[in-house]
Amino acid sequence: MVLKDADIPAAARAIVKGAFSYSGQRCTAVKVVYVVEEAGEVSAELVPLIIAGVEKLKVGLPWDEGVEITAVIDGKSATWIKSLVRRPGRGGSSGVRERFQSAVQ
Repeated sequence: MVLKDADIPAAARAIVKGAFSYSGQRCTAVKVVYVVEEAGEVSAELVPLIIAGVEKLKVGLPWDEGVEITAVIDGKSATWIKSLVRRPGRGGSSGVRERFQSAVQ
């Protein structure tokens, strides 16, 4: 949950780390973020920082240096992730979904 008086850059870093550590395959991975705001002032700053953080993640083979995102554990996991990306957005998630649609095809 991100409140309107939060340190927005720190929240964005925590969200990216929480969602993508272990390639997002932890049962405790961040899956939903609630933003408390009145007129979109928090999400207007938060969402671009999250997108920038995700775009900086290095995708590759697990044994390559600096790689942060690797293959998922099995086909079932890959199918589940594809379904999340393809799911109709809620509350502005469609812009993020479009950015990563090609990554899972």
